[in-house]
Amino acid sequence: MSRLFLVVCLLGTCQRAAGHERLGSEFSGRAVQQVGRLIAAEPSTGTGLIMGRAISVPNAEPISGALVTLVFYGELPGAATITSAFPRTQSSMAADRTVATNRDGYFLFRDLPPGYYDIHAKAAGHLPATFLQRGPTDARAHLLYLRADERVGALEVKLWRLAALGGTVFDEGGAPAAGATVRILRRSFWSGRVQLVPVSVVLTDNRGFYRVASLQPADYVVGVVTTLSTIPASLAARYATATAASVDPGRTPPLLAELGNRGVPSPSGIGFRIGDFILQTSAVSGFGYMPPERAGDGHVISYTSTYFRNVDNVANAALVALAPGEERSGIDLNLKLTSTVSVSGTIVDPEGLAADMGLRLLAPGSEEFARSDRGIEAATAVSDGKGAFTFLAVPPGTYTLKASRSDFTRSLSSATPNRMVWAETSITVGTTDLTGVTVSLKPGLRVKGRIDFAGSQPPPSPRGLSVGLSSVVTGQTDRSSMSLVAADGTFLTNGDLPGRYYVSAVCPPGWAVRSITNAGRSIVDGVLDISSQDIGDLVLTLTDTIAKLSGTITDRNGVRDARANVLVFPADADGWRRGEFDPRRVRLIVASSNGGYAVEGLPAGEYYVAAVGDDAAARWGAPQFLERLVSVASRTAIREGENKTMALLTSTVK
Repeated sequence: MSRLFLVVCLLGTCQRAAGHERLGSEFSGRAVQQVGRLIAAEPSTGTGLIMGRAISVPNAEPISGALVTLVFYGELPGAATITSAFPRTQSSMAADRTVATNRDGYFLFRDLPPGYYDIHAKAAGHLPATFLQRGPTDARAHLLYLRADERVGALEVKLWRLAALGGTVFDEGGAPAAGATVRILRRSFWSGRVQLVPVSVVLTDNRGFYRVASLQPADYVVGVVTTLSTIPASLAARYATATAASVDPGRTPPLLAELGNRGVPSPSGIGFRIGDFILQTSAVSGFGYMPPERAGDGHVISYTSTYFRNVDNVANAALVALAPGEERSGIDLNLKLTSTVSVSGTIVDPEGLAADMGLRLLAPGSEEFARSDRGIEAATAVSDGKGAFTFLAVPPGTYTLKASRSDFTRSLSSATPNRMVWAETSITVGTTDLTGVTVSLKPGLRVKGRIDFAGSQPPPSPRGLSVGLSSVVTGQTDRSSMSLVAADGTFLTNGDLPGRYYVSAVCPPGWAVRSITNAGRSIVDGVLDISSQDIGDLVLTLTDTIAKLSGTITDRNGVRDARANVLVFPADADGWRRGEFDPRRVRLIVASSNGGYAVEGLPAGEYYVAAVGDDAAARWGAPQFLERLVSVASRTAIREGENKTMALLTSTVK
């Protein structure tokens, strides 16, 4: 038996036989030196010990040289999970430690004080991971509670191997396309809806070949997205002058900031002049990959967007599934040429012609892009000083035309920013030029309200707090920043598009949102419906009397279940049946290492609470699954400030 294996066996024996009893002298000699090399030495502050091993997924091999960091949170009685925003003290941060695993993947932390710990690991060729992480996309916190003088061993920190994909891009003649821009998009889900998250952009080499490594195991969409941008030559000249005149290279010139507010992309990169305009394409690179000459009728010939397996609509693209450590090749793309036409017209706002406005044409399927649909347009254009615009090159098809103006860069410095204006309409482009298009900007819908405090302690100053609206459909905040709260507790948004939004607030430490009302009526699901007019009386009431739900979880054999997941969702509101999940009233957490759980900050109300396994937790966002979960969940009422205890039994949901 090797000395290292003896250490592991002794550790397991001590845990079973003596509980918190110290380990023997095996940890004092060469065996400890073998377990790991301390990178950031810290003074002894306790007598606890944590030992574990970094394991590679999927081959279950130990990882040598992985960096493992022990993050100390101190005493948080009953806490099962935390977030990265959880406040930490200087003394707790001083106890953080980092070690490197030995050749057999083992790591060791000793002289530890009691308290809650999070364990992070990273290694070359792997995704960073945490202790008890369930899968490559599991971003929840997992805490380990260490009692005084406790020895914890045989821990495993699993790290998923990164994957890669590659292929060749061919032009219209079947020759390799050098310098083509290939985009990699990861498929994810929000409230049961598919979303595509951009993760990488790469250029093909002189063989038309591309390869993208360091991808997490997931499903991907791969394509060459072509955006044809038409910029007035006069604007390009103004842009060049403003950039040259800027005395501070680290600060955006005022002209560029103003253009950004108007949705104008930076007119930079390679392009060619056609009359009074400059045409740029995202498919052009410095390697010489250029579209062909203009057609005999004067129309621009361009490559269209194409996705694997050679479809022009992202919604129909074939998924590329990558397993841990997998190398996929042969993800080839064949570019297609098409003759384009021009689209021209005038854009106006409520005060007249809209100068220097960015306009965007989006192809079907763009609504699946998460976070932002910018950068994936079929075409963009900019209006001139009289509000006239021209798209020089638009492939035939049906598009959504979008435009907006919002004082993004001023929202942090002004309590009353200018109202946002927007336009969104559908247009169909055929095989002949389209002229006389009129785009009318409409004012965004504003929300006016205030912050109230209802607590046992003096209310803090509301200045510097913020209120935000995030789309129920995408989960994203469409405006660039949240609205700041004034010294008198009032706020005013600069406008949003009609739709349904979750309301959130950045609260002072120790305070949470107790209720949200609109014109005196409670918003039970946390969703504000802004349909046709401004909202004038939104009130967010904050309280320092915060409820807590905690307890233990056991499996069918009566054993504490440290692998369970606890799901909490409203029983007195049915938004989740529509796939709408109020962030204030829905929680998904993992059990602590002793089979406990704790949820803080839930508003008063009726809730379903259930403990489930990993497979069930992965399906929590599907309303159909939650309907089945209701039959095995416990229903409970939580009052404001209540410290409630509830024992849970891990349930199986088919």
